[in-house]
Amino acid sequence: MPDKASLMIGFTIDTERSAMRQLAPLRFMFFIGVLFFLAWPVWLQAEDKPMFTPKESQAAFNRLQSFLSAMRTMEAEFIQRVVNPSRGTPGESKGKFYALRPGKFRWDYQYPFIQNIISDGREIFFYEPDLKQVSIASWSRLNNSPASFFVSNDPLEAVFDWSVLPDPLFQYPLVRLKPKKPGDVQYIDVLLSPENNTLIKLSILDSMGNLSHFHFYKSRLNTEIPMDRFQFKVPPGVDIVKTDEVKQ
Repeated sequence: MPDKASLMIGFTIDTERSAMRQLAPLRFMFFIGVLFFLAWPVWLQAEDKPMFTPKESQAAFNRLQSFLSAMRTMEAEFIQRVVNPSRGTPGESKGKFYALRPGKFRWDYQYPFIQNIISDGREIFFYEPDLKQVSIASWSRLNNSPASFFVSNDPLEAVFDWSVLPDPLFQYPLVRLKPKKPGDVQYIDVLLSPENNTLIKLSILDSMGNLSHFHFYKSRLNTEIPMDRFQFKVPPGVDIVKTDEVKQ
């Protein structure tokens, strides 16, 4: 098989087509404006050097926990950028994101390729309409991964070690989460707006050295999202792949 393509917050699918798409043009942003983030150099990442007092660090971590506890639903538009060290040029994509705690989420990639990644709380569906194929994996494959932290009710400290670092652009405190169990993800950085606790950015470094930045905008919390948004019915003529290649 070709190289492993990192797919959305925390799991991977071994497929050449996905790798090409993951590193094709246009990906994710939020908060101060689309143009601002498109101009932001995506190679910037937080240095692993604490610059906050223990009290400030604990306050930032508590804010993240409070954000997750208070979040019932979330919907947003996103731009995602992936920096692959072997390719050099960042790949970009964009789309819409929906979440319903616990256990349900949906990523609708709209550019440069249409893809849907849907969790109904039991299974995860990765659908590529142009290939007429859907890969299906059990939700349990995402335990202890960044994908599960966002919609799981498990305490963060049970799954991750954490530290607080300055975001390289805003200098706001961001929380770095490192999985306690080794896997495909080295860390995930979570940045909230200090003004209103809105999610600004997620950055993920995988074990292959790929750095993914997800920037959110037009974010809305705790609105009603139709339940059928988190359901997937396989269209006629679509091949079904039950796969163990969807991993933490």
